[in-house]
Amino acid sequence: MQVLIGKYYTQNNKRLLNGILLGTSDSKIQLTEIDGIESAPFRNNYGDWSGKDGGYMSAQLFSGREITFQGFYYDANYGCDSNIMSVREEIINFLKIRTLFPIFFQTISGVVYYTQGYVTAISMPYTNTKYGDFQITFYCPETEIKLAEQFGDEDSVTKRDVIYRDITSGGHLVPETTPVLFEQGYATSIVNYTGSMPCYPKLILNGPFTSDIILQNYNLGKNLIIKKSISEGSVVEVDMNSRQVLENGRSISLYVDENSEWWYLQPGQNKIYLMSGDDNDNISCNIEWTVNYQGI
Repeated sequence: MQVLIGKYYTQNNKRLLNGILLGTSDSKIQLTEIDGIESAPFRNNYGDWSGKDGGYMSAQLFSGREITFQGFYYDANYGCDSNIMSVREEIINFLKIRTLFPIFFQTISGVVYYTQGYVTAISMPYTNTKYGDFQITFYCPETEIKLAEQFGDEDSVTKRDVIYRDITSGGHLVPETTPVLFEQGYATSIVNYTGSMPCYPKLILNGPFTSDIILQNYNLGKNLIIKKSISEGSVVEVDMNSRQVLENGRSISLYVDENSEWWYLQPGQNKIYLMSGDDNDNISCNIEWTVNYQGI
């Protein structure tokens, strides 16, 4: 498995590396073991009220995970140029505290996964000028590991689609005496979610629209209702994960209806509807999500 702690960036049409590569065929840093990518730790509640009303939310929860990389480094050219850091010096000076590092994994089949972590421990006993062993541990606050499209590209972790508010016509003409009429319906966007862990998405709405605005996951039967009209030019961000609604960067969570439910994308098909209080509104929103897995 190949690992990148850091990311690639583009400058003057060139793809440059800001990070350290581990386990690649041309890397001077090789891996012997990775611990902690199989699953985040479980928190188990065994009390009498676990998973019951008035007790814990659930009998089992996830914690943030620790990922430890072990291996060795070698530096055949060390000492040839006094202006160039050794591999050992590059590792130690790159891994700064209080920094949330992107971490990419690429399996032998080419599938790329992603998480983020803070370095919590570095062990590199000095035994030789040109080679040595290392052990680096990261704490990753997010319990899931996400799918990425490209190794080293954080933007490729997020998937995007558009949901439209337009009412669509359809069906066929029926006699007036028919008891059930075929009515116009709302356009929908279908997200076929392939992850093994649910994902709470972010939705970005561009005004104007009329109260009440309804964001619905039809398959879950859950609605998020915002009881506020939004003027033209305003941008509203609905973050299902953090349970926040922002208008132009300011919180409007006060206008979320008390009967609303913060919904997620479940594995399989998710039909997402966007509705407002005025059928003449012609609005749309962007939905962003990640494909989450329990581990690798």
